[in-house]
Amino acid sequence: MPPSSARASTTSPPRSPTERSLSSCNDSPSFVPLAAVVVECRYSALYKLEHVNGSWLADQLARLEVRYPEVHLVFADSRRFAEEWTYRFLTTALADATDPNPNGG
Repeated sequence: MPPSSARASTTSPPRSPTERSLSSCNDSPSFVPLAAVVVECRYSALYKLEHVNGSWLADQLARLEVRYPEVHLVFADSRRFAEEWTYRFLTTALADATDPNPNGG
C-alpha cells in the first residue's frame, strides 16, 4: 500500500481556494440550503481579463457549477443589476423560509 500522501494525490486533483471555501461548508447541501455567486460583469468579459487566462477562469467556473449545483452562478452587467438580483433572491428565499405552506395549498 502506498504512503498516505501518495494515495491523497492520486484520488483527486488539487482544489482551488474557492473550492476549498465551498467544501468547508460541511460538504452538505443541507448545511447551506441556498447559495449564490453574483459576478459583476458579462460572461464574455472573463476572456478579456489582463491578469488571468479567460479560458482557465471559465473552466474553474464550470467545475464549480458541476461540483456544487446548489450554488447559483449569476453574471450581472453592473453592480446595480447584481444588487437587484441579490435583493430579489434573498427576499424570495426569506419569504419561502417563513411561509408555513410553501406549496400554496
